[in-house]
Amino acid sequence: MRHQTVDARGTRIHLVEEGEGPLVLFVHGFPESWYSWRHQLPAMAQAGYRAVAIDVRGYGRSSKPPEIEAYGMVDHVADNVGVVEAMGEETAIVVGHDWGSPIAAASALLRPDVFTGVGLLSVAYSPPGVGVRRKCSPPWHLPATRSFTSIISRNRGEPRPRPSWTFARGCSASMRWLG
Repeated sequence: MRHQTVDARGTRIHLVEEGEGPLVLFVHGFPESWYSWRHQLPAMAQAGYRAVAIDVRGYGRSSKPPEIEAYGMVDHVADNVGVVEAMGEETAIVVGHDWGSPIAAASALLRPDVFTGVGLLSVAYSPPGVGVRRKCSPPWHLPATRSFTSIISRNRGEPRPRPSWTFARGCSASMRWLG
């Protein structure tokens, strides 16, 4: 495994890299670091991929801007794009775990030209605006799922809200919390 720090569009991002081939970018969850991907890096390298796990801004050896505004989703997406560029690549598959899942999803949604594939672990994808009535523009319909967080809460004996999803004609989506 090779450690390095790259300039990702003005943000210092620490990463660990292993292997050669198409780029797969791993984004960790809270409160983790690149180290949470230590077992996946060699497996992906052995499968013929260039596996790169980053320390998300604010974590590990990456930049830690003092301004709260510097941690918006667009900033995280820009960091991911900057890492792909710093690695000399044009495209990558992005994989996120926990808090890294929404970052990975947003990266693929905002920059589909860069992120050609996406994997989400422990946190299910939730389309923008879920929780309010809206019309869907993309053609997706997601079934209700119990999230990892809900299962943990239930196992700790805490009350757990039960989601109820309704998909109506014209792809109107509404969600209300029961319980």
